[in-house]
Amino acid sequence: MKVLIVSAVFPPETVVTAQTSFQIADELFRRGHQVTVLAPFPSRPDGELFKGYRRSLYRTENMGFSVIRCFSFLSRKSTMGSRLLENIGFAITSSVRVLFTSRPNIIYINSWAIFGSGMASAAAWLRGIPVALSIQDAYPESLSQQKRISQQSLLFRILRGLDSRIAHSAKALIVISDRFRETYTFDRGVPAYRIHVLQNWGDASSVNVDARGAHALRQKYGITEHAIFAVHLGNIGAATGVETLIEAFAFLWNDENICMLIAGAGSRLHACQELVEKKGLQDRVFFYTSRSKKDTGIILGSADVLLLPTLGEQSLVSVPSKLISYMLSGRPVLAMALGNSETAVLITAAKAGWIIPPGDPVSAASALKVIAGTPREDLRAAGARGLDYALCHLTREANLPKVIQLLLQLAKPGPRSTALGESAEPIG
Repeated sequence: MKVLIVSAVFPPETVVTAQTSFQIADELFRRGHQVTVLAPFPSRPDGELFKGYRRSLYRTENMGFSVIRCFSFLSRKSTMGSRLLENIGFAITSSVRVLFTSRPNIIYINSWAIFGSGMASAAAWLRGIPVALSIQDAYPESLSQQKRISQQSLLFRILRGLDSRIAHSAKALIVISDRFRETYTFDRGVPAYRIHVLQNWGDASSVNVDARGAHALRQKYGITEHAIFAVHLGNIGAATGVETLIEAFAFLWNDENICMLIAGAGSRLHACQELVEKKGLQDRVFFYTSRSKKDTGIILGSADVLLLPTLGEQSLVSVPSKLISYMLSGRPVLAMALGNSETAVLITAAKAGWIIPPGDPVSAASALKVIAGTPREDLRAAGARGLDYALCHLTREANLPKVIQLLLQLAKPGPRSTALGESAEPIG
């Protein structure tokens, strides 16, 4: 069977969906299928072209299966214009390749909404090729929650209409939560049998907590064994709400045993550093900006609790991929998310931490005080429960076979207007 994968991120990029796209391609190839991947030249998460790469219109790599790198613009800043240019650039080059490549039996699309996924889907529709469309965020709702566009605007209505048409053109939608299933069933009107809930997953072996390195990191910042070290790891962007965590420490001036590490980079890093200086928190709130992958296990291992902030209703329209790494690290999680979000549902189901309202520094400060007063054995137990849950539900072994099964079913000849048949049960 011939399988074409269109993925907006792909190794050597380390983001979760880059890894899942690779594992889907690798597993199909391992099973004897002919696999081709269309992906941009690697630049995420920093927007800088990876060493060893030079952009051209197309370039083919051999990973056992073929990876065709397609030209796109680099997004060095997390602005709407920069992201849009990156999106459209890859949309054009990848969709042209979809039009003229050897005809596959199935196309799996994990590209940026709305243009990246839309143009590739349109090219597939023109050729009558069935599409399985992976949806990681609900657009344009996600843009609205980031205050980039208004839900009352004409642009919002146009983008939602486009997203609906793209969803209806796919033979199957792969969504990462029940809430997304509801959005595409009731708001977009996609038949329920075409929608499959399959959560993202992480590689348990890639989250190796480095105890010795973690101890050294705590010593570097003067964190004693009796202090609480709260850690945020990952992108510091417009949708993360890291500033709220910093604001919370203004209410913890009398709790010197609670400290925080903000590890990562992003468009709001400089603003966060300025806020720490403005609040006079330099001796309590620290920054770690190294991007070395080996540092991940050190940073996660140093934490007594891992912090997962979101803004507004953002938690309803996306699920932070870092949650999987957090849980696989065996550390408890304090999430600032709405109670009916998928993030809250996962943490609650695992009994792996605490949920507080987003954007509320007072609640965050109160929660950190509670955590500081919690016996260490109870914190470790919560982290262990999160790890057990992740190993059962959020790993390659749990979810990759379901995706492969779905793609192979969709590739079978059948009516163009249905996915698995109206009576078929969705996978997941």
